[in-house]
Amino acid sequence: MKDPRYHKLMVRITHPGYSKLGAVNDLLAITTDHPDRKRIDVRAHIHVVPRIRSKTRVISLGFVQASLPRAPTTARIESPVAGIEFKITKVDVVARPGATIGPAGPGFTATFGKDKRGWWVAVKYDGKSRGEGLLEALLQIHTDDALQPLVTVPVRATVRARR
Repeated sequence: MKDPRYHKLMVRITHPGYSKLGAVNDLLAITTDHPDRKRIDVRAHIHVVPRIRSKTRVISLGFVQASLPRAPTTARIESPVAGIEFKITKVDVVARPGATIGPAGPGFTATFGKDKRGWWVAVKYDGKSRGEGLLEALLQIHTDDALQPLVTVPVRATVRARR
């Protein structure tokens, strides 16, 4: 540059690999040898996302009738980060922590597969007899990814008596 007091540099800032998901705000302090600007503060923001996720945050089956199975609800499982390849190895439906599960079980069954659009998981109400009310469970999607071997998605439905 014509004026030697001004310098232009390209600074590359990379993500260090946080294990906690969500927003991170921080102040980056860049130190220099410039006599007038020994330190430059830059406000930085990043949103850390999971390596693998369900496109549907909560799988809601809506109203279901007791003792009557219904068609499954499908959720796509993807990686929002380019270049991450994974396989689904198993899916389970388990009780939500703190929920009381009766003899009929958690209330849902799940299957998985892959098509030309990618991985999918289908969840359906098991149709077993149970009382009316909100039915909640957790869908556990097991993957072959060493950094994220488990993806958990809440599942819910409202059971109504057959009419």
